[in-house]
Amino acid sequence: MNWDHAFFGDNKTTASLFYNGHSGLPYSWIYGNDVNGDTLSFDDLVYIPLKNDPLVSYGSATQAQIDAFNSFIDNDAYLKKHRGTIASRNASKSPWVNQLDMGLQQELPGFFGKDKFVVRMDIFNFLNLLNKKWGDVNNAGFFGTRTLVPSATAANGSSTLSPPPTPPNWSSNFPIPAVNSSSLALGLSSKP
Repeated sequence: MNWDHAFFGDNKTTASLFYNGHSGLPYSWIYGNDVNGDTLSFDDLVYIPLKNDPLVSYGSATQAQIDAFNSFIDNDAYLKKHRGTIASRNASKSPWVNQLDMGLQQELPGFFGKDKFVVRMDIFNFLNLLNKKWGDVNNAGFFGTRTLVPSATAANGSSTLSPPPTPPNWSSNFPIPAVNSSSLALGLSSKP
């Protein structure tokens, strides 16, 4: 969207806004260790346990840790809907992204006759200037995975899960915004 007006003679001042909204990137829920025995960690899709799942035990986890783990699952739409199944690859989505860029441009008289030159300032991700959390791009990371269970063992059709000792380890949804696409940026240019 553009708006312009000549405040100084016939030299136009232009203000522009550009909105970019899009869905987040897909990611997969995984174990943090090699559960399937292929010698690779951080790539095995996680089994999302039922509450009081007969196929799952929690080792030395306390009841409070198990309750916090189940609460986390219940508060995630994908995990809650898929209890009792193995998570699908890339089935969850990072949060929606809203970004607004703003530009200001001013024509100025040139040095010879009717020549003009233009000075332009662009603020990329302007919303982030107003609030540091606005305009953030929160993705699951380079490999597109989030660890639900850091460590697990599987034998004879049942699993022993080791949820993290404190909920913040898995309840902090996306701990680090994607810096290159989340940060405020400023550009200044001129042309004859």
